Amino acid sequence: MQHGAEGGTAQAPTPKGIFRITWKDPMHWSKQWDAWMPYAMFFSEGAALHEGDVSGASHGCVRVEPEAAKYLYNVTRVGVTRVIVYP
Repeated sequence: MQHGAEGGTAQAPTPKGIFRITWKDPMHWSKQWDAWMPYAMFFSEGAALHEGDVSGASHGCVRVEPEAAKYLYNVTRVGVTRVIVYP
């Protein structure tokens, strides 16, 4: 089972740096991308960790496999949990 994550593209990069989870939504609907973002954990404006297809790039989010997304959603805390995105 792959637990790796996939990030954004050159046109829609994933922000790099150290952040904190700012808000969470267990079944977020993205109006911008017309798509579900299950277990969304937002960390920088519209960028979030969330369940999604890890075989390709995103629009700036970090997508993780379903089991990992659910686990992370349940253990992260808004304003407390740090998210580190490496270049």
